[in-house]
Amino acid sequence: MNYIINLHRWMLGTLSRKRITLFSLLIATLFYSCDSEDATDCLQTDGDAITRTLELPFFDKVRTENDMRLEITQGDTQSITVETRENLFNDLVFKVEDDTFIMQNKNGCPIFRNFGRTLVRITVPNLTFIKNSATYEITSNGTLSFPRVLLESVTTPGIDSPNKTGDFFLDFESERITVVANGMSDFHLSGTTDILNVNFSDEFPKLYGEDLIAQDVIVRHVGAAPMIVNPQASITGEIRATGDVISRNEPPIVDVLELFTGRLLFEE
Repeated sequence: MNYIINLHRWMLGTLSRKRITLFSLLIATLFYSCDSEDATDCLQTDGDAITRTLELPFFDKVRTENDMRLEITQGDTQSITVETRENLFNDLVFKVEDDTFIMQNKNGCPIFRNFGRTLVRITVPNLTFIKNSATYEITSNGTLSFPRVLLESVTTPGIDSPNKTGDFFLDFESERITVVANGMSDFHLSGTTDILNVNFSDEFPKLYGEDLIAQDVIVRHVGAAPMIVNPQASITGEIRATGDVISRNEPPIVDVLELFTGRLLFEE
């Protein structure tokens, strides 16, 4: 009887070890196959860090989409550098349409990957339009002396995965800056401009513009979050929702209509 019991225990142990070994082999095979650019998106790992240089036609507008970060430098010659991971590069799309440099990340379902792995660095003489339809930030490397520029974070037809949460961290020396948003993007702006025109048409975008010295500020605020500005000569416009407009300076000309509960507040 003891012999039969011991044999039964040995068989169970052997089967358990085989199951564990088989499971380990399956896991090892899974991870090995995931570490490849050909693996399915849900199981694909990042791979090694790589840098690629792109040659594309002229552009003076940019648009980021999906899981992308963008850094902008002003320079005489246009250049594009992509810092990403080896297994991700083939699912990145870079193209120029109507003088707009479009960056798309087609990688989805990242179970075994970290987010924000792709950074695009561009050097350009000038930009007139910067749109963030990604979930990550757009930053400036140094001061951008773009005469007239539109910053936008809104839902737009034709974009695969439109997002309105990507932030802006930009320093300018400009003549006119226009900001248009209706989502949850934060605009951290600094530098100088003759005219700042801000239109928040819905939801919770925020403007942190206390370090952006603007001669004339025009506001249309239909959002719920604060809008901080620093006008020197005038502030005009209207507040149509609950969000306040906070001015770090009281200029000689003030003409802002308060049409709902949001208020124009002067705070140094």
